[in-house]
Amino acid sequence: WGAGGAAQRAQACACAGGLGRGPAGAGLARQQEILSHIARGASNKEIARALDIAETTVKIHVQHILRKLDLNSRVQAAVYAAGRTG
Repeated sequence: WGAGGAAQRAQACACAGGLGRGPAGAGLARQQEILSHIARGASNKEIARALDIAETTVKIHVQHILRKLDLNSRVQAAVYAAGRTG
């Protein structure tokens, strides 16, 4: 992740409260929900079925989550989510 990435991630989380807060709360709440599914090891297809949305929509949300948290993979996102809950 690199030192700069960690600092940016910490600042983004402090300013926006991670994924669950902000002016677009509904979209961010959905991203937080998807992140929890990622943390449990669910595939995009499984997440789409669970949330009754298109798999393409899940892929877009995952891309946004990774970008917002300055992460490079689903594994990093799962580790991030696990660190927030445990």
